[in-house]
Amino acid sequence: MFFRNRPSLVYGVVISIIGYMSANFVKAAEIKLQLTQLELQLAEQRGTLTNLTEEHAGKPFFKRLLEGGATKDKKEVCRKKLQEIGLQKGKLLASYKAEQTQHVDTFRGAAFVGHEQEIRDAETYAATARMNLAEPIAIHNQIAQVQQTVKSAQSSVRGAQGMEMVDLFTKNKAISFLSSIDNSAANSAIQRVKSEMKRLSERIKGFKPHAATGVNDNMDLVFDLVGIDFDFLSWQSLSQLDKAAANLKKIDTQLERLHGDFKPAVMMLHMANNKPRFLRERYEAAAVTKGETDFNERVNREVEKIKSRSEPQR
Repeated sequence: MFFRNRPSLVYGVVISIIGYMSANFVKAAEIKLQLTQLELQLAEQRGTLTNLTEEHAGKPFFKRLLEGGATKDKKEVCRKKLQEIGLQKGKLLASYKAEQTQHVDTFRGAAFVGHEQEIRDAETYAATARMNLAEPIAIHNQIAQVQQTVKSAQSSVRGAQGMEMVDLFTKNKAISFLSSIDNSAANSAIQRVKSEMKRLSERIKGFKPHAATGVNDNMDLVFDLVGIDFDFLSWQSLSQLDKAAANLKKIDTQLERLHGDFKPAVMMLHMANNKPRFLRERYEAAAVTKGETDFNERVNREVEKIKSRSEPQR
């Protein structure tokens, strides 16, 4: 109980125990000193290469011709040394990184010490949210599906309206046939809207009073959607299509509002599902930062010890 209420104290105790066991700080300090020396050697070779290039460029033309081969050989020697030093540096950096990673991993392994209950609570909350919000999420998705069906019906009705208008003025049999096909497609699309709206209304009733009312209002419009019979005269079909288009537009507007009623459920579930992951990532990132800082501080202390031992006694 004493440690349970003091997560930071538990974390400190764990880290203090494993910290000294996790990495060879003396070895890392020696590597760091070697890397410092290699950086000096790299700078020296780069300087030599630059000087050779500048000196050769500043000489008279004929002297450049005479000494060109020798200068080229010297520059090649510098490049080879640079390459060799670069390879040594790469190997040392890999070794240093391995020591650092080993140490940081111990901190990462203890990242959740003292935070276990907080993470478990977040996981429990997420599971509860998934259960409690399952139905509103499903309704939210179903509304989106109905919206797509309504938009598809609107497109079919627009196409049928255009063809009916052409048929009204041309009286061409081929146009009339195409108009009949478009009317039939529009009618089928409207029937799909009726069917899906009915299923949505049945699902949503009793779940959320004001949302159910919105659906019922839309259902009144749905039942106003008349079937389009291609045997009607063009002006009759056109009138019915205009009425259907107006009702579909109203339904689309109401569905958008209804969709917004259920959007908070989606946001709540998203936050609930992400909270456990967010907590883990936050504590792990903090542990990694702490591990890197601790490693650097300990290595720097060892570097100073090595330097002090190597300095001549006064």
